[in-house]
Amino acid sequence: MSAADASANCQIASDPRYTFTANMIAKAAKLAVVAATCTLALQAQADTISGLVSTGYGLSAGSVDYNYAFSRVQGSAFGTTTSSGTYGVVTSNGSYPLTSNTYWPLNTEASSWLTPTALQGTSFDRNTGLDGIYNWTLQFDLSGKNASTAQMSLKWFADDFGKAYLNGVELTQGASNWEVFSVNSGFVDGVNSLRFEVTNYNSPYTNPTGVRVEFISSYVSAVPEPSTYGMLLAGLGALGLGLRLSSGRGRRH
Repeated sequence: MSAADASANCQIASDPRYTFTANMIAKAAKLAVVAATCTLALQAQADTISGLVSTGYGLSAGSVDYNYAFSRVQGSAFGTTTSSGTYGVVTSNGSYPLTSNTYWPLNTEASSWLTPTALQGTSFDRNTGLDGIYNWTLQFDLSGKNASTAQMSLKWFADDFGKAYLNGVELTQGASNWEVFSVNSGFVDGVNSLRFEVTNYNSPYTNPTGVRVEFISSYVSAVPEPSTYGMLLAGLGALGLGLRLSSGRGRRH
């Protein structure tokens, strides 16, 4: 560097306007980094999974539960058909099979039993020589969420036997009494399908069938907006520039 260049640099570095600019760049950059970091933290906070609705939740007895689509694999139950599809119906306490001395636990505010039709005590698959197999399917959307962080905990009960599937992958089987289980993998971006397959054993006796699902907890984190990453990177770049300017000024003295 020539003597003239060195002298010019020293004059610039000693100029208070230069110091102010470098300091301001550093301060502004720090604020940008803090803002972006806070935004990322807020966006990463876990939220409950929208769409995980317990059977019959918030619905009165006799209502169609449009959250759970009903389909028949085999058997004599065909579900309740509406203009938007086939579903089940919310049951009521006090009528068979929901009485104090029957197999099904009574409905609560948290969840209710669903049966294929409004006549909840109707027998299906009776003396047919073939077990009934029925699907109850709940769909929920994780668009805009980080599916790899999704988790849920629930319990369910099936008459007579059941298997649960998430996006076609079997999660558990049993449910001939309350079965509690948790899921922390198998979720996908976009629409997910939670399917409860209920088997109603062929029987010569009174033989209703139904399902009950009750979610205990769930959470998933959001996917941060691309603009937030851009703000963070810009802030880090400006912060680096400000620090270089400040350190360069110090070295020239």
